[in-house]
Amino acid sequence: MKTWPAMWTKQVLPAYLLAWLSPAICFLLSDFRLISVEKVLLALAFFCVWHLAFASFERAVYYSAFFLLVLLPFDLFFFFVYQEPPGTPVLLSIGDSNMIEAADFMRGRATTLLCCTLFAAGIWLMTARAARRGLGRNWRCYRRGIRRPARAVLALLAALVVLFPTAPAAEHLLRDAGHTGLAAAVKKADDGLLAPLANVRPIFPLGRFVSLGEFCRESTYLRHAEQSRALFRYHARQLQPPAARQIYVLVIGETARADRFALNGYTRGLPSFLARQENVVPIPDIITPFTYTNLSVPTMLTPPLPQDQERERARSLVSAFREAGFKTYWISNQQPIGMRETEVSHFSREADEAVFMNLSIRTMHMDGLYDEHLIAPLAKFLARHEQKQFFVLHMLGSHDSYQRRYPAAFDIFQPSLRSLHDPDHHDRRNKLAVENSYDNAMHYTDYVLASIIETLGRQDAVSALVYAADHGETLFDGTCGRSGHGSSGRQEFPVAAMAWVSRQYKAQWPGRFERLAKNATAPITTEAILPTMLDLAEIDTPQLDRSRSLASASFQAQTRWVNAPEPIEWDSATTRGACHLLVAGKPKDKLPALAGSGGHGLGNPKAR
Repeated sequence: MKTWPAMWTKQVLPAYLLAWLSPAICFLLSDFRLISVEKVLLALAFFCVWHLAFASFERAVYYSAFFLLVLLPFDLFFFFVYQEPPGTPVLLSIGDSNMIEAADFMRGRATTLLCCTLFAAGIWLMTARAARRGLGRNWRCYRRGIRRPARAVLALLAALVVLFPTAPAAEHLLRDAGHTGLAAAVKKADDGLLAPLANVRPIFPLGRFVSLGEFCRESTYLRHAEQSRALFRYHARQLQPPAARQIYVLVIGETARADRFALNGYTRGLPSFLARQENVVPIPDIITPFTYTNLSVPTMLTPPLPQDQERERARSLVSAFREAGFKTYWISNQQPIGMRETEVSHFSREADEAVFMNLSIRTMHMDGLYDEHLIAPLAKFLARHEQKQFFVLHMLGSHDSYQRRYPAAFDIFQPSLRSLHDPDHHDRRNKLAVENSYDNAMHYTDYVLASIIETLGRQDAVSALVYAADHGETLFDGTCGRSGHGSSGRQEFPVAAMAWVSRQYKAQWPGRFERLAKNATAPITTEAILPTMLDLAEIDTPQLDRSRSLASASFQAQTRWVNAPEPIEWDSATTRGACHLLVAGKPKDKLPALAGSGGHGLGNPKAR
């Protein structure tokens, strides 16, 4: 009969080591490159440092309980779902979510999470028992000489874990106290940490603390954002306001893929409501830098700023129109807050009036309030006949569950999820129903946009509308085994978008409309939304970069960068795996910082 030490050495220890390295191994299997091998070696190095720092192996195993019982199941679960390690956007999305959204996300995935948890817990319990009965008695003498340097390494890592998330708060406190020199030194040291910690992000378990640190940093800056925005000014003015009444509308879509948008040619035999409207301009080649709403929407609404300013310190497009003398409105079919206030809800406060159709989280996720409900408050405000009006309409679009986003009259493609009892849109066996339901929702979005245009067209006004979705969606594409968004899947970046102008607008500024129609097919990102809206309204501001405006004679196509999760040049990127995850076409160390997220994440994503 085998003794416990022999069994532990030959069976339990390899399983224990495998558990520690499993996230890195998953990363290697999903993206077999030299950098992936490096991640495995770094994870192995941390495993060795951790266990050599303790006086007994038993203690090392006991103190690793948090890693294996809490972090490891989450890591493995995320790999099974997205084929990549969890990052800061995941935590941001969790922070902006609610229980119903979480339950919807976990539908069909709870068993996977349970299996990951049982796997990690089983290996930890077996190793703890074996360590208590086996090799732990000889551990102290075996490694006494190298314990001190191992502990020094762990102490250094622990200091970084503490300093990294608190550095922005310390910088703010020092600056507010008048110690600008010391605050600058803290910022300089903090910036020096960003690049090395970015390389640590995929490594288990260190990367999870890095992501948590990023989340804390983003939360800190969101708390200070309102104070900073209070001082921000666009100094906006309308250069040549027409004598006629003016109405401008930005429609923010939700989870709408470019290749499933009717104006881009995807109709499945159904007529497009938008195609019947005059002066509609498709924008077919536009991508979002982020596949998460809480980062993609701010990219649309705020301008790229100089290097010494962060995007999050800027007010949104709403304030630019307000400064230019427009009455501003925010009408949303989404909820105003999640578990904490979202970045998008901060922007709504800049409007003169804000209306949220779904004050109840449960109502938002059940049948009832469809996007056509946005039209009633829009018509109500239009009836005021104010000379200059600007609206932001925030749709629910095709947000999962897809069958809840359209009324029964639009349940056209069958079978749909509506025909199933308690359907699971994450189950690949329901692929056909998922795709049909999504296409029904997209067809309904086409109808709602056309209805909004018809409502605007009945006004005697110089009017323009721009629509762009926040991100796309994975829909079991090809042999991909999942649906949803938030990953680096290539199909999640191109978004549905279009523009429209009224007859009065076309008569007032025919040249601008011609330039819009000409430039609309150019490759752009959603960073072009703000300058295009301002340019359409003839609003001038120091923050306006006319080379990004589709309506400008000086428009120039820009290099397109996306976060996947590191900055990647979109047009040179390749893909890997069944779900087409993006892979950089250039070495990562040659990529610039990505504009668009909060200014203090690891990518230091300031404006170019």
